Amino acid sequence: MTLPLTRRPSLTAIVVLLVAGLGLFAVCCEDSDTETTSSVPSTSSGTATTDSSAATSTTGTSTTGTSTTGTSAGQRTTTTVPKGETGVVEVKGLVDNPMTLKTEDVEKMNVVTVTVEGPDGKQEYRGVRLSDLFATFKIRSGATRVAMTAHADGFVVELSLQDIAWSPDALLAIGADGTLNIVIPGFDKKSWVKDLVSMEFK
Repeated sequence: MTLPLTRRPSLTAIVVLLVAGLGLFAVCCEDSDTETTSSVPSTSSGTATTDSSAATSTTGTSTTGTSTTGTSAGQRTTTTVPKGETGVVEVKGLVDNPMTLKTEDVEKMNVVTVTVEGPDGKQEYRGVRLSDLFATFKIRSGATRVAMTAHADGFVVELSLQDIAWSPDALLAIGADGTLNIVIPGFDKKSWVKDLVSMEFK
């Protein structure tokens, strides 16, 4: 019996198979590269989120700084509280005859007019001499000073009674606006008190 001869594959067929295999391999590699590239934007997106978080943190710090400045600014604000009542003087301390003097009371006393020479020229003041007032108050022998308080800001001037005695024309002057003011010729005007509300002898 004669066996049929086995046909060997031709060279052409082998080459075709190799080319087809290489083509398939190339397609697979291209798909793999495409998937790797598409994952890059995802990583980039994660970085952007981190940067945004950092920016939020910086903004928060800036806001805190402004608030502190405002508080420091808001901490720097003061309020002046007026003392007493305009046209009313409380006399107290080392005196035997304490009293409350009003403008109308002073008008009924021995009112004089004094001309005072100042930086702006001569000026007239009407009022009662402090020497007459002090006699009315009956100041005690132990008193050596008087503290005088202004209405608007509570400013206090404290002077020696002996120094005041050196200015015979020192007045409790009556202002055109009804205020009672300390006028002491020969003294710096810082020692004068506008809108007097208190005289305390010490």
